[in-house]
Amino acid sequence: METYIEGGESAIYPGNPPNEATINWLEGNIDDDPIFLLSGDDPHQLTLESPCIDSGTPDTTGLFLPPWDLLHNYRVWDGDEDGIAIIDMGCYEFGADTVGVFYNELPITNYNLRNYPNPFNPETKIVFNLPESGRVKLEIFNIKGQKVKTLLDCYMVPGRSETLWDSKDDNGKRVSSGVYLYRLQTPTNIITKKMLLLK
Repeated sequence: METYIEGGESAIYPGNPPNEATINWLEGNIDDDPIFLLSGDDPHQLTLESPCIDSGTPDTTGLFLPPWDLLHNYRVWDGDEDGIAIIDMGCYEFGADTVGVFYNELPITNYNLRNYPNPFNPETKIVFNLPESGRVKLEIFNIKGQKVKTLLDCYMVPGRSETLWDSKDDNGKRVSSGVYLYRLQTPTNIITKKMLLLK
């Protein structure tokens, strides 16, 4: 692994007692000034004159490097524009394009999905607030994930909605006691909650 060490090999403390450790000063290690940016939020970025640009290992096989550096720029890049992409020394890749990490906030939508009473026998009311128009499905599943009943499958406008489930399946038969899941699916979200039928 290539490294910048100020003062070169002679600046390395070789262990305790002195000279107990072995130092292998390999090709690629440098003792030149790395010429860091030394300003801003990331002062250890390399500048155009830095000897650390493209001075890392050309073979990154087995190093398990992430595809980006600390600033989300490509980790292996042709910083000196000689046609060969080689990793730079340090934690920032000079001149690299961004990988495209985006931090878009997801809209927080409160559907206020709930049922009452819960536990219930023999019926419960499922209530939700729909913030946008669109196709809506409201389905009941047993604990095994098998669909029991479709309560809604239609286009709806925004607003408060409520639907009654009478503890019957799609065939009109009463279901047994137990935990059931109700799932609301809208154009932008899927929400699942639990309810308990007691007999």
